[in-house]
Amino acid sequence: MKCTLYVPYSIGDPQKGFQYNDKTFTDRKYIQILTEEYNSYKDAISMMVDNSYYRARNVFGNSLSANNFKKIHREYTKQNYEYNSCECKLYTMNGTDENIDNLIRYFQTGEQFIVIMEMAGLSKNPDLETEFKMWVKESMHIEHSNRLSDEEKIFNLPKKDMKITFDEAKSSAILKECKIMEAYSGKSYAILVNKIVFVTK
Repeated sequence: MKCTLYVPYSIGDPQKGFQYNDKTFTDRKYIQILTEEYNSYKDAISMMVDNSYYRARNVFGNSLSANNFKKIHREYTKQNYEYNSCECKLYTMNGTDENIDNLIRYFQTGEQFIVIMEMAGLSKNPDLETEFKMWVKESMHIEHSNRLSDEEKIFNLPKKDMKITFDEAKSSAILKECKIMEAYSGKSYAILVNKIVFVTK
């Protein structure tokens, strides 16, 4: 089945996206804010770094930058999302064309499913190609770990939400918490979809 795949990425406005509204922003106030942030996040950051550090190899994992912490409302005022996109074909695990009826059934039952995505012209979108390469790299790093069970590997795989629009339908779908199970080539991937949700375009 032909569709268009959209992979979101977050962006911030470096000029207007962050601001501090207190006119009495003294050095003392600035140090106080830094101290409060340190005390709020130090335990979580320590745990994140420790979990990302592979002691057996003395290296850090690639997922360090993917961890998102709470943003303080008074300082963070704007968050936008844009999308990289490409044409895509969807197949079942058996290699047959995926169809809308199957996807609707997955939506109704709420079950997980695997879809094979074959992307056309991925190399024409360098940002999206890089995104998938990094996603594959992080996924394969976990897949090849000899310290995790198969269940732990699947649980810890990095995940993304993606959107697909269909050529023959008026609706689109959100693929929630997708994980790469296997990369067949630079443009073909087996994706485990935790949940599919249909939305209007």
